[in-house]
Amino acid sequence: MNMSATSSAPAKLVPFLLLAKSSRGAASADLVAKVLEAPGVYVFAELMELAPIQQLATTHPKVAATLRVFAYGTLADYKAQQADLLPLTPAMHHKMRLLTLISLAHATRVLPYDTVLAALDLDSPTAVRDLEDLAIEAIYENLLGAVLDQKARALHIEWAVGRDVDAAQLEGMAAVLANWTQTTDAVLATIDRQIDHAKTLARAKRDADAKHDAAVERKRAQQQADLERARRESAGASGPRGGGNKGGASAAMIEQMMGFGPR
Repeated sequence: MNMSATSSAPAKLVPFLLLAKSSRGAASADLVAKVLEAPGVYVFAELMELAPIQQLATTHPKVAATLRVFAYGTLADYKAQQADLLPLTPAMHHKMRLLTLISLAHATRVLPYDTVLAALDLDSPTAVRDLEDLAIEAIYENLLGAVLDQKARALHIEWAVGRDVDAAQLEGMAAVLANWTQTTDAVLATIDRQIDHAKTLARAKRDADAKHDAAVERKRAQQQADLERARRESAGASGPRGGGNKGGASAAMIEQMMGFGPR
């Protein structure tokens, strides 16, 4: 075992790593049993990497298999392989339930009590109370963040700590990540197209507004020219015959009609 593995391991696992380094055979098997019972130890990858522990697959296969279930599995996995595994002590059983709860919390944001009760194999008259006590313990142990909804009989999950990942699970995780990447790329491409479309619409609107403003300005200039011409014609008509009032009234009417005069 190198020092980097020890320094990166959870603090409560470190003493067991130091002991495991020099253990052999039955001593290694006994050490694993203690780890599976130890409070606060919920990840096992660093322990499983040690040569003395890996040798248990040959010398103590039930111990090695049980350790793998604790690292990667759930209570249902244990029950399915029970004949080939160590019998669970009360402390091991309790920890297996906590690990199973973590795995359930990874799967969904809302966990109905009935789902959790079945997964944790809780069916006594105090099952609901036992479930809530377990959830509260997990919250205080910083294994997950959750809110207990007793009225709806559900756990609302906010987050959960990670568990060990089996090499066989990595391929599935890679496939999920690849699918997520493809989906993200597709979404980004759609957003880019929508941005380009929005820019095209904005340019078209600016061009249309500019054309409209130019047309309005031409119309205004034409109206102003027509008004000036009407004024000149009116002034010329009123001069020799003294009909200024009529001409003035005519010019005023033209201004009113064209929108330049008082309303």
